[in-house]
Amino acid sequence: MTANFLSKLLVVLALVSAAPQLALASDVTTQLQRDIADIEGLSALAAEAHGLSLEAALQAALADNLGLAVTVHSLRAARSRLKASWSPFVPYVTGGWGFQPFKRERWFDQYKAWERTEGNSGDYRVGLGVSLPTGTALSATWSQGGFLQSTTFDPEIFVDNPLNPDEPIAILQNNEFETRWSALSLTLNQSLLEGISPSYQMRAIQQSKLAVGRVEIEQDKQVAAVAADVLKAYWDLVAARRLVEIQRIDKRLAEEQRAVTQARIDAGELAPVELLRIDETVATRLVELLEAQRSAADSEQRIKLLMGVRRDNPLYSRLLRPLDGIATELPRRDAATSVELTLQANPDLELARRDLEARRIDWKSARHELLPDLGLTASLSLRGSGFDNQEAVEEVFSRQFPDFELGMNLQVPLPDVAAIESVRASDNEVKAALLSLQSLELEVLSAVDTALRSIESLGAQVEAARLRVDLAAQTADAAEATFRAGRNTLREVLEAQAALKEARVSLVQAEVAQLGARVDLELLRGSLLETLGVRRE
Repeated sequence: MTANFLSKLLVVLALVSAAPQLALASDVTTQLQRDIADIEGLSALAAEAHGLSLEAALQAALADNLGLAVTVHSLRAARSRLKASWSPFVPYVTGGWGFQPFKRERWFDQYKAWERTEGNSGDYRVGLGVSLPTGTALSATWSQGGFLQSTTFDPEIFVDNPLNPDEPIAILQNNEFETRWSALSLTLNQSLLEGISPSYQMRAIQQSKLAVGRVEIEQDKQVAAVAADVLKAYWDLVAARRLVEIQRIDKRLAEEQRAVTQARIDAGELAPVELLRIDETVATRLVELLEAQRSAADSEQRIKLLMGVRRDNPLYSRLLRPLDGIATELPRRDAATSVELTLQANPDLELARRDLEARRIDWKSARHELLPDLGLTASLSLRGSGFDNQEAVEEVFSRQFPDFELGMNLQVPLPDVAAIESVRASDNEVKAALLSLQSLELEVLSAVDTALRSIESLGAQVEAARLRVDLAAQTADAAEATFRAGRNTLREVLEAQAALKEARVSLVQAEVAQLGARVDLELLRGSLLETLGVRRE
């Protein structure tokens, strides 16, 4: 026999032993059905209460939740930093110009004359450069300039020319000089050891990609957490509203029992002291009803907060009527598949793996920095000059005045303490990240096992609680009927009613706890969003 069959058999036996009062079964069933309809229909809520479905609550929370808005901006920032990390390898343009006027004078004591010079020099330059992932820096620069100088003497000095008296010889004569120049320069800088590895040069890009991935996982994790919180908050609200109904029914039963007690006291069947006991029970159940209403208000405030309902929203001050019960379409999961999927898709494990990968990138870069800094420098300049721009440019491309330079530089710290200790630190960080990943895997898998056991256990508790509710409801009605007939005591009636309330509360709590455990399992598996059909925009 199954445990379920045995439980039902015990219920049947208990009902058979409940004496002849069960002859009122039709009235009991009718009242029981009314109570169940009141509990599930939330009859205590006013008609103007705002109806809220679980899907609408999820949509509102995912659209307006402030925490999710933060992750959206964080993801945009991470993607912008990824684009910025490519900047070292983007070609760049250089340019500049300069102009320098000058003016000076000096005295020639020998000739008793002043020399006054004025003019200017100027140039411009434009260039194009690029850095490659191989540690290569290339640049090309084109430049042009000119020089203008005018010299005057006060006075000019001439001497007689014995060979040609009509053309005296100039010693100090006014003159003007102007020249133009052009140049094309090509430079190459190549790191031969430390910086030649593309992985070393592009480590910032790799780290930025990992950062984007981490933020995307965090965003999915945040969305899943919000969805899980909304599911649980919605079911908590349903449970809280049902508990209000249960407390109302419990209070009604106590009030009805007080009326029966008063009638039997008036008939002389009971002592007046029994009224004090029932009055105490009515007062206690009123307090319990008020506490249930307060708890329902807290649950309502919680789900409004998750939905992002602001104080200026009319919905903020309205009561919510949950339209869906304590149920969802979360599928049943088996242990083997859950373990496999958790190892693949659990967001915390994904974050730990990315952290490990980032540590390994740093470790590779640190080891590369142990190499000496050896650089190659090469440059070629072609120059030209003339009295106009055309002549200066033609000389550049005729390569009449090439200027070539080749050199190397080496830098080796003795010892390179920074690089050595950096490698040791990175090595320990990789080991720590690996151990953290392994430890997290154990914790997550243990949590999966716990969730699976909880789901199975709570499922059995739900079935048992439903049977307890059926039995307690019929027992409470039978106890009340026999009390009306004068064949039992008030204490037995109150105990039966208390058992009914406890059974109903236990059923609601078990249903909510079971669904909460199933949501926790979906979170661990990383499959909650997929199961709910939620997509990250």
